[in-house]
Amino acid sequence: MTRSATRLIPATQAKTRFGEMIREVATKGTRFIVQKRGVPQAVVISLDEYEDVLETEAELRDPEYLASIGESRRQYELGDVGSMLDIYASLERARQQAQQDQDAG
Repeated sequence: MTRSATRLIPATQAKTRFGEMIREVATKGTRFIVQKRGVPQAVVISLDEYEDVLETEAELRDPEYLASIGESRRQYELGDVGSMLDIYASLERARQQAQQDQDAG
């Protein structure tokens, strides 16, 4: 599902259109920011998007994950990166080596 625009909606309207909002969130990926007296109070998002948020939150609390991101950033800044062709070639070499190991064993 592609995510569409975020829409602002007054709480009174959200109350009367809740079923319609849920269908739009589930089918179109629309996000709703519910306002009370013009002040944002809550967000309505799809379950998939909520699970993505929880997963990202967990990743951002994982020191090993954060360290790997930092290391990747340093490698990128140093120009120590490969192209997709390099990656495919490396995977092919590993596949061939695994096949040779299997044939020998």
